Amino acid sequence: AYKDFTFPIGKTRTEVILGDLKKVPHYLFAGMTGKGKSTFIKTMISVLLANNKDLEVKFIDLKGTEATEFDGHPRVMVTTEIKSACDEIKAIDKIIVARRNLFLEAEVKDIEAFNKKAIEPNSKFLPINRVIVVVDEIAQITPTLATDEHALVKEANLILNRISRMGRSFGIHLVVGVQKPDTKNLDSTIKANLEGILCFQ
Repeated sequence: AYKDFTFPIGKTRTEVILGDLKKVPHYLFAGMTGKGKSTFIKTMISVLLANNKDLEVKFIDLKGTEATEFDGHPRVMVTTEIKSACDEIKAIDKIIVARRNLFLEAEVKDIEAFNKKAIEPNSKFLPINRVIVVVDEIAQITPTLATDEHALVKEANLILNRISRMGRSFGIHLVVGVQKPDTKNLDSTIKANLEGILCFQ
């Protein structure tokens, strides 16, 4: 039931509500600890992976306990340390630059058009995967002057900001979990670009 980058959100009395990465590329899940954010994120990612072979996931789990179900999955990279999380985010920035150059060469505007061109007979291009960047508790990588990793975290937030603004065209999606989505815990520009918002208790 959940093909082509869709996933279940819930139901009303008359219809099933679906999320769709192609229509709403980025998501924010907000609410108290223990009230379902992480469970929902894992369900969403599991359904998307099961139904879409051309998908990769970068799962930043600084609590170190939420992404264990994905250990060993060939298309999921789980990161639990701040430094390695920042390195993974910087690697995504390089993917954006590479894809921008690729799309210019192919004379296309987005991943959909590129992958259509890539499967044409005698195409010199190969199809590319969509990538979901999951940050399960983004407050833990919000820059504060009190941390040793301030410069690293600041750079990571600038890149997350860029993903939220530019990721749709390049097939890079941002999924963020946070307890309280205020300016102290979540960059306001990132928040403004997270179109899909689910509120838990």
